[in-house]
Amino acid sequence: MPTAFGADREEFLEDLCDLKHDLGKYILLPVALLPKDAEPDELLDAVRTALDRTRMSGNQTLSAAVIWDRFVEKWKGKQLPAEAFQNLRFAIERALELKEQLHSGRTPIDRDNIQQILGSVRAKIEEMIAEVENERD
Repeated sequence: MPTAFGADREEFLEDLCDLKHDLGKYILLPVALLPKDAEPDELLDAVRTALDRTRMSGNQTLSAAVIWDRFVEKWKGKQLPAEAFQNLRFAIERALELKEQLHSGRTPIDRDNIQQILGSVRAKIEEMIAEVENERD
């Protein structure tokens, strides 16, 4: 389904690539860098870092929620690829809920599951990039 970006298409793709870097990469990095035999408390700390201090640059620290909210705010009201956007939003919401779920005990502290949830954010951003790139004007 065409999104009719017009002149905004390239800017949207650039913003998606920034989102892939700032959110998709850094949301998973703290967990991925842990040793394989990391303790549950270390995993919880890594998830906290991944979500609360997702992108640190100079003296600026941005959480995953702030990075996502800025992207959404910029593009709200625009006609976006609906299914890809919904899939991305779901992946991000699931990731943002992870910290609370782990601390409350509602989600077991399972490294593979944590990495799958956090990694799905990047995967959904990449799917959206591919859809927009393959779209015909």
